[in-house]
Amino acid sequence: MSVVVLSCGPARDFDDRDHVMLRLLRPHADAALRRVTRPAPALTARERQVMSLVAEGMTDAQVARRLGVAESTVSKHLEHVYAKSGARSRVQAVTVCGPALVAPAGAPGRDSGLNHANPQPRPVTGRGRVCTA
Repeated sequence: MSVVVLSCGPARDFDDRDHVMLRLLRPHADAALRRVTRPAPALTARERQVMSLVAEGMTDAQVARRLGVAESTVSKHLEHVYAKSGARSRVQAVTVCGPALVAPAGAPGRDSGLNHANPQPRPVTGRGRVCTA
């Protein structure tokens, strides 16, 4: 457990206004400390792809079309991300997982399967068939 001590200095104690401000800032300070002290969750390459597209503001349907998968698959990936990160919403998941979304060049999972000059998904193969979006 981390403890942060705030002080106005030796001159005076906190007044009522200071206490109100500290109460308002506490959730934000807690969240900032958690981001610093708790590492980003370990996401799979596909979860990073989905979260990167969600961070761009895409809906589940748009992400599914972009990746060439079913919308239910995107929803399942998001469920896994929520479970790993403790997030309860898309925005919270993007905030918590932000550091995990920026992988160094050449790192596993960095290739999203998209040619950014021509953003059409590559064919997805599986069970002897080739599927395209």
